[in-house]
Amino acid sequence: MIEELNIQRLDVSPDPMKFAMIKAEPNFPVLGKRLGKAMGKVAKAVKQMPQDDLLLFQKTGTCVIDSYTLSQDDITIKYEFLTPAGFKRSDVDAASGEEDVMVIVDLTIDQQLLDSGTARELVNRIQKLRKSAGLHASDEVWVFFEPKLLTDRTSNDDLHRLLKAEESYLKSMLGREPRHVSSKPSYAVTLASDWCTLSTGAEIKVTLTRPCVLKNSLPLFPLSCYPVNTYLLLVTAVRMMVS
Repeated sequence: MIEELNIQRLDVSPDPMKFAMIKAEPNFPVLGKRLGKAMGKVAKAVKQMPQDDLLLFQKTGTCVIDSYTLSQDDITIKYEFLTPAGFKRSDVDAASGEEDVMVIVDLTIDQQLLDSGTARELVNRIQKLRKSAGLHASDEVWVFFEPKLLTDRTSNDDLHRLLKAEESYLKSMLGREPRHVSSKPSYAVTLASDWCTLSTGAEIKVTLTRPCVLKNSLPLFPLSCYPVNTYLLLVTAVRMMVS
């Protein structure tokens, strides 16, 4: 559900009064016909009902105002958002839905959130590059990045911190974490390459290549250079070497 909503965390509170206050609105079309001239006085009293009286009305479904018995057809209950303690009004937003549901969004921005957003941006650029190269979702590739030397140092430092902090996410989305271009073997088969500028200001060159077999993180040979049977024998040999 969290992935579908594009949020980091979802908390559910069974106590709506923790984040809201309730207000009552008279149903003018219904009450006007029944109360006549008394409508103005009753409507004012309904709007000024204390919170405790409104909570009791929600439970019982009835209340008495100025000798008139009112039901849930006569009064509409609405929730008004209250800013939680410790938050500024600009840091949160809320919207009321059906069946007394209120959705509250924490808009506070921190470095972790910025890194997460930039990581999603990077993945989006890489996926577009895959598409432009005619690759399918099942095609395994290696991703190499090359920061632009003229980009300011802060942007490059932010990029390296981002790649480290979001390594698990990038690996889950790309099948393998991006590697610096210095680790790309000279014989790697390049499938696509392009420069992109991230929202942080970092300019990087992204290169997609066919995968290679590694021993101790060093490339041995590109998989595309061998038939399937030979490749399987080579993988077996590498596993024996590592073990």
